Amino acid sequence: MGEDKGEKLNITFDWSYGGLINSIGEYDDFISECSELYSEHYGKWSNTLADSRAGNNVKLTPTRIREWLNSENSSIYWARDDKKLIGYAIAVQVDYPKHGVIS
Repeated sequence: MGEDKGEKLNITFDWSYGGLINSIGEYDDFISECSELYSEHYGKWSNTLADSRAGNNVKLTPTRIREWLNSENSSIYWARDDKKLIGYAIAVQVDYPKHGVIS
């Protein structure tokens, strides 16, 4: 384990159906937080890419997140340390013929 620096964590977890997040305007800031967290901390474009994205962070827009949550079979789960968003996951379930529901 890491060195104890005397910092106290206050981790909370929550979740919501995707359709609910998309239907209520009060979640606009939350969707922007999710976009910023992903865009600042996950993934880089390859340096060998032949355009201006090379080496830059992969961006995930609020619009794309809303598209993923635009289903009655979607949900989002998140964690905060105090009020700071520290992680989230989006789950989408699709019913495929002959296979059933897949997440």
